[in-house]
Amino acid sequence: MNTWNLSITEGVFSRLNKGQWLVLFLISVLTLPVVVPYFWMFFVSFTSGDTGSVNVFAIAKIMGIFLPALIATLLTIFLIESKQLRRAVLLSIVVVSVWGILAKVGDEISFVSYQFLSESNAVPSIYDALKNSFILAGGQTLLVCTIATMAGYYLSRFHFTGRAAYMKGLVVLHAFPALTLIIPIFLLLHWSSLLDSLFGVVLVTTALELPFAIFLMKGFFDNVSWDIEMSAMTDGASRLRAFIDVVLPQVKNGVIAIGVFSFLKGWEEYIFVTSFIFDSNHWVMSQFLYFYAEDSMGADYGLLTAVAVVYLIPSLVLYITCQKYLSQISVGGTKG
Repeated sequence: MNTWNLSITEGVFSRLNKGQWLVLFLISVLTLPVVVPYFWMFFVSFTSGDTGSVNVFAIAKIMGIFLPALIATLLTIFLIESKQLRRAVLLSIVVVSVWGILAKVGDEISFVSYQFLSESNAVPSIYDALKNSFILAGGQTLLVCTIATMAGYYLSRFHFTGRAAYMKGLVVLHAFPALTLIIPIFLLLHWSSLLDSLFGVVLVTTALELPFAIFLMKGFFDNVSWDIEMSAMTDGASRLRAFIDVVLPQVKNGVIAIGVFSFLKGWEEYIFVTSFIFDSNHWVMSQFLYFYAEDSMGADYGLLTAVAVVYLIPSLVLYITCQKYLSQISVGGTKG
């Protein structure tokens, strides 16, 4: 116990000063209004009955247990330096919270809102929407990562006429509001026979994401020393082999970063898919969610929150998988 108390004391007074504590406190307070609605959504999806109405009393009981547990979790992360003790305390918080929720509202928990998952023949089908969302987000991610990596490398390593103007153009393109282009893009897709197709939307969203991704990748390549690449080519490697085996691993975090950002952008896309896709068989998850929200019979909040939970899962899994790479990102350079 003395060792644990010492680890807590050292964690508080050796790592953080008053200014840092103030910053952490403000971040925690500002984060709560963003985090709490997600958990509210999750709890509603499991406590709504057949009517889809919100069980206010059950939610109040759950939030009364959850909010103190969330605050305790934040304090544990900030105060306890020992990893072993921190894990033990966090596990205890989770166990106590789950036990408290089950004890208070266990008999009110229901999976009725998730019955739509068994309706595979429904029109529109959530499985078709999930498939289309993965096609849109995955296709955009693949194109953005491939093109931005090659373009960023070329801008970083080669000097050519108009290079400075091209770099300025990337910044300007990224600064323009994309919504102002809906009508011109609509006409282009119509004339190209790509209207009402996922491929057309993928091309549009990829083009809009590329300026920032290219600019970001150039910064990563600027951080890779030219001497490393030159040594590989001196040893007999071709330019392509040196790029793949030597340079590309050095910018892995950058590729993962633009990949995550591109996937999330494609996964949450709503404006362009709504403007350019009409057939329900081509709907993505954002359109599927809006379809149920605009039900003429009235909104089924249990169903809406259940669909939203399913919609959220891929983004959450992606973030958990890639967070260690995103936290190691360092962008910059000394070259113009």
